[in-house]
Amino acid sequence: MVHPDARRSGVGKRLYRMRQDLARELNVRALVTGGRIPGYDKHADRMTALEYVKSVLDGDRADRTLSAQLASGFTVAGVMPNYITDPKSRNHATLLVWWNLDWRP
Repeated sequence: MVHPDARRSGVGKRLYRMRQDLARELNVRALVTGGRIPGYDKHADRMTALEYVKSVLDGDRADRTLSAQLASGFTVAGVMPNYITDPKSRNHATLLVWWNLDWRP
């Protein structure tokens, strides 16, 4: 997580890049994580969390966390209800995967 005062300064992008570089160095096949969708709270009365995520994937809206994760090469493998206590995400999270294309068995 990037402190609000440091957002939009490239810190998050560098953290994702460093994590991916380490995965390559360690020859890890993939990174799997849960991600917040803090923009969902403003749309939860009109759509499900899955519909919200699909709208971000389709480019119809941006979510400050999910959009950054997608830009860093993560893909959405699903949406998980009651994954995290987070009112802004309505307790939902995305199941995210980043595949190490340099992985060798």
